[in-house]
Amino acid sequence: MNDYDKEFTTWLNSEKISYETIEQSKHDKLIYSINRAFPFSGSKIDWSKTKNSLSFNTQNKDKALLAISQKAADSTSKIIFIGDSLIHLGYKIKNTDILSVLAEVFEIPQHNYIFPQDLSWIACLSMEGDIDMGDSPIQDR
Repeated sequence: MNDYDKEFTTWLNSEKISYETIEQSKHDKLIYSINRAFPFSGSKIDWSKTKNSLSFNTQNKDKALLAISQKAADSTSKIIFIGDSLIHLGYKIKNTDILSVLAEVFEIPQHNYIFPQDLSWIACLSMEGDIDMGDSPIQDR
């Protein structure tokens, strides 16, 4: 666990948000599953090829985080958060805790991916300030 993970788990504990950590081996499997469930252009999700895609910028941050939390509230499974660099572990939280967690995650300078266990949709909070969300184009979810 690195300093960013320690800081994030300390914050989760202080907010009394229950969570499970996802170790590196399972984290790598999640990346593989994301690559199979969503279209990519290079190393990024091709949001134009996802279903019901939404894109926001930092000026619409609150609207974007609310849209993601509403999507999470409709999910019956826990929500997973993984990052692409600074946070080494993945985190699984209850869908009801997503809005407060999103605001904290947005401050971590990396690409942050948020999705339910079934990968029916995914959101990305980029370190450049872009916020994207889309449903998986794969029908068998």
